[in-house]
Parts: sequence; structure tokens; C-alpha cells
Amino acid sequence: MTLTQAVVQNLNISELGLTPLHLMIVMAVYTHPNITMSKLAQVLDISSAQLSRTMRTVEEKGLVKREHNQDNRRIVNVHRTKVGDEFAEAQMKRVQARLADRLSSLTSEQRADLNQHLAASIAILGEAGIVQMSPEEFLQTMPNHPEFKA
Repeated sequence: MTLTQAVVQNLNISELGLTPLHLMIVMAVYTHPNITMSKLAQVLDISSAQLSRTMRTVEEKGLVKREHNQDNRRIVNVHRTKVGDEFAEAQMKRVQARLADRLSSLTSEQRADLNQHLAASIAILGEAGIVQMSPEEFLQTMPNHPEFKA
């Protein structure tokens, strides 16, 4: 099982009629408010055409909102919505709870090692342009579980 599969299996997206790509769109907009459609396609590493087709479902469910840029009508910005924010935060809480449960069996030394290695990996991925979040920001998204803290 891949890391992505482990995370996605913990989410309630299929019961909402959403795919993993829909979830990725909502999470990308959540972390990049008011992003342009072209930049969002780059962030997700998909074509603009695929993004346009997929956005319809996410927008119909009220998870994001598209609007033409007032200064340049050729540019379409994607905005967060209250429904989308609540959905994204609920999904993050589900993942955090599941991780906290899974990591509770680790010793404090193992958790400290995991924190150190995750931070180093995220920093390297950031330098490569794959991750747009600092290791500190990422670790803040990890479970606020007393046993997880080193």
C-alpha cells in the first residue's frame, strides 16, 4: 500500500461522490487560496483540460468557487468556500486521528526519529519544487497527540 492509498482510504470522499482528484483539488485550493486555474493545473500536475472537466463536480458541491479575474477576464481564479474549508478541515482531522492511532505504538525515540526524517524529506522535496510547505508547517499538520511529540 502506498502512502497516498493509506491516507485516501481514511477519508469519506467516495460516499460524497468524490474521487481522489476532487479531494486533491479541494486541498490545493485550501492551501493556495485564490489560485488561478492554470497554476492549479501545474500544482496538481494535470492538464488544464482535465482540470476544467473535473472542476465542475467540485464546484457543484460548493467546495470551491471559480470566478473570472476582474483585471483580466481570460484568467479564472479558484476560491475557497465555507463548505470547502469545512470539508478540507474534516478530512485533515480524520487523517490526523488515524495517524495518531497508528503512531501511538511507536516509542518516543521512534517518534523523534520520524519527526526528524520527515522534516528532512520535506525540506528536500521543497528544494525540488515538489512541496510548497516548510517542514515546520507540515509538522504542524501532524497529530497534536502527546505521544506523537518527541
